[in-house]
Amino acid sequence: MNEIIKHSQRSYWMGWAMIFIILCHIQYTCFDGSFILRIMRSIFIKGEFGVDVFLFLSIIGLCYSIESHGLIIFYKNRVKRLFPMYFIFLIISFLFFKSKDNLLMDILLQLSGLAILTGNRLEEWYIPATITIYLSFPLVFYCFKQLYQKNIIYCILIILLLIYVYPITKLIITPFFARRLYLIALGITIYFSHTRDSGNNRLILLSIVAVLQLFIPLKYTAYLYVPLLLVIFDMYIIKKPFFKITSWIGNHSLEIYLGQTLGLIYFCNQVDFNSTI
Repeated sequence: MNEIIKHSQRSYWMGWAMIFIILCHIQYTCFDGSFILRIMRSIFIKGEFGVDVFLFLSIIGLCYSIESHGLIIFYKNRVKRLFPMYFIFLIISFLFFKSKDNLLMDILLQLSGLAILTGNRLEEWYIPATITIYLSFPLVFYCFKQLYQKNIIYCILIILLLIYVYPITKLIITPFFARRLYLIALGITIYFSHTRDSGNNRLILLSIVAVLQLFIPLKYTAYLYVPLLLVIFDMYIIKKPFFKITSWIGNHSLEIYLGQTLGLIYFCNQVDFNSTI
């Protein structure tokens, strides 16, 4: 796990996650009924697992950042990294691809993260969800820290609770984010289990979550397996191939994500196709 906490390794895995996200979005544009394209769609539609891996690793990075740099620098780095690029993206999106009506309100909803609650004309949910995580993360991190110091079981119960309450949370926030809320709790708990203790707690965590998954409907836990497998691989120190282009994609994931999102918004407008990005 210490390897994943390192920026270089997180960038590598986040690069692969971004590749799968892009492939998943590309398959939405494949309307041709040819055999090859049907195969492509059946494979790449699973690419949304990349979102799970990306979010999970992002939470690990946030944990490391807030403990290493403190609250002020934590927020300074987040604002400097995200908001200038995202503001430009919003201006281009609404001016060129969407109606200019209520332009200011639309931009404010996206920049504040409230778009995940109110819905949004842009149909882009991940960045508003990320902003919401940034705003609430110090408090959430502190609460989990207190719970973890008492007993790791409390953290595991919250992970499972967030999976169980998905039918309720999806009525309040976008379902794409609601079904991944547990990843925030999972990422923080995994971080603590690998930075505070020996290997015992990490095995307890993985074992209990794996067993309890047997009693939870699959549709609520389908997104749990990939991040856990990633952690297990790292625990056994499996050597990961290192491709510079993959790490480069991970390091520039925001720019790449926003760029491909603009392309998908343009495509959806051209063919009058509704999709949530």
